[in-house]
Amino acid sequence: HGESKKADLSNKKIVEGLRTLTHYLMEVRQVFEIDLSHNNLGHHDLRAINDLLKYPGGALKILRLNNNSLHVTDKNAFADICNGLKNDTTLETLVLSNNSLTNKEIKQLCEALLKHPKIQRIELHNNKFTQEGIDHLVELTKGNSNIQIITTQCAHSYWPHHKITEITQKDGIIGVNLPASL
Repeated sequence: HGESKKADLSNKKIVEGLRTLTHYLMEVRQVFEIDLSHNNLGHHDLRAINDLLKYPGGALKILRLNNNSLHVTDKNAFADICNGLKNDTTLETLVLSNNSLTNKEIKQLCEALLKHPKIQRIELHNNKFTQEGIDHLVELTKGNSNIQIITTQCAHSYWPHHKITEITQKDGIIGVNLPASL
């Protein structure tokens, strides 16, 4: 008891069967971390993740979905994850790095997490949102006092003026770390 259980499914090239797997994980209710990184998840997979997040009584605390080209998958596929996040009550860490997320997806994410009761950490490294996306993230941090840190690190030309952004919250004080322009 008390032992964290992790389902490491990263880089497994899951093509089909994620829906079956997520239903199994929902029934087990003992998996605290799921890593689905590097799987090029499709629209049906994102619906399965939506189901997993919406499942009552789950224990999932960490969800890693980095390197899955979520923006490219389908124009509205990211909305499936956001719908699940709106109903989730246990997730504390969400990793969405390297998914080509734009301002539109960041806005959807912020709307989904605004009233989330447990989310503390969001990692959004190397996506394609701009200062508009950062502004949405700052507003999210102001609106949800559970969020402790949102990290982004970007090497893309979308942010030529800085390499690292970090938004933190402690005791109701919001901090935004934007290194000086080069």
